[in-house]
Amino acid sequence: MRISKAVAAALVVGSSLLLVQTPAGAATPATTTSGTLNSVACTSSTSCEAVGSEGTSGDTLAEYWNGTTWTVQSTPNPAGGSNITLAGVACGSANACVAVGGYYNGHGDTFLAESWDGSTWSIQTVPLPAGGLGGSLDSVSCSSPTLCTTVGDYADSANTNMPFAASWNGSSFSVESVPFPADGSLGTFDAVSCSPSPSMDCEAEGWYFISGENEIATTLAEGWNSTAWSIQSTPTPDGAQGGAYPMSLSCHKATSCVSVGEGTNSEGGLSVGWAQVWNGTSWSDLATTAPAGATGSVLSAISCSAAPSTKCTAVGYYSNGSTFVGYAQRNSGSKVSIQKTKEPAGSTYGLLNGVSCSSPPATCSAVGTVTNKAGVAVTLANGWNGKTWSLQKTPNP
Repeated sequence: MRISKAVAAALVVGSSLLLVQTPAGAATPATTTSGTLNSVACTSSTSCEAVGSEGTSGDTLAEYWNGTTWTVQSTPNPAGGSNITLAGVACGSANACVAVGGYYNGHGDTFLAESWDGSTWSIQTVPLPAGGLGGSLDSVSCSSPTLCTTVGDYADSANTNMPFAASWNGSSFSVESVPFPADGSLGTFDAVSCSPSPSMDCEAEGWYFISGENEIATTLAEGWNSTAWSIQSTPTPDGAQGGAYPMSLSCHKATSCVSVGEGTNSEGGLSVGWAQVWNGTSWSDLATTAPAGATGSVLSAISCSAAPSTKCTAVGYYSNGSTFVGYAQRNSGSKVSIQKTKEPAGSTYGLLNGVSCSSPPATCSAVGTVTNKAGVAVTLANGWNGKTWSLQKTPNP
């Protein structure tokens, strides 16, 4: 079992699970291919990489932003794969990026990783831990062009999902040992963020089930000190007593990180977006707010500037009772403000899945998906210029 923005976009409202999908019976015009963008990484305001998947063909998708225009890049697809997606992307420099995700190989889920050298995307091999049966990658973070960490989950020899981590040295991946709570039955990592070189410390977050406790997801946080991963204690996020699922993580430095995610209330119904902060010693809740009129909300991604400003921009989506709408939230210390993002006229079911801000945090790019007037789910991008969000045209392959 897994819950990830890269696999499904879902929002719990009341007691109903509402899946984001193309309305039944809607025709797909031959000139429009559906697609979604799951993650974005910017090395400057004029250089961003975004990744996701083509909904019609089930292939990988990557797009590049040069400060003016988004363009599609050619990406390879694993032979014989289906349900292929790129869930996360990170760049150590404009010409050194890593994208991760997964696909179905006819037997089970399989890791997918691709590297960008400034001109070409190429598939890279990610090994499984000993006895592993398969897995999927959800997130990646780079401290430098030759040092990245990816996380996700894998099925062990008993076919139980366990958290997974591996490091990239610029040419190959190697598996890292990940401890697991003694009282846990299964779990996953969904987000990772590493501090810039030379410290190279990382934080990873996901969730796990406590054995015998009715499968209520509990947050799982671990820290990497350049040598080993260790488990950190995390409180139950505000309002998420029915289960908490971290979705994104951003570290200003080794001792200052913010995570966001989705949770359900104590009745297991209303979805709430939450945030927590790491100060180098402990995790604690961070104030959040939902847009006016929201009946449920999700915070799916966050990007924080370098200390000491520590300003963070989170994006996600909320239900207004009839459809889903993307939004952004700005955190500056204890001050929290909602920012209105943009969607094409006549569209519905808008989701923002990823965000990346330059430092200083004057500009940001946010990506996701939206259902257009023809009922087709297509790629979505917004840009923040320091004052307002504006719609950016994205091509659909």
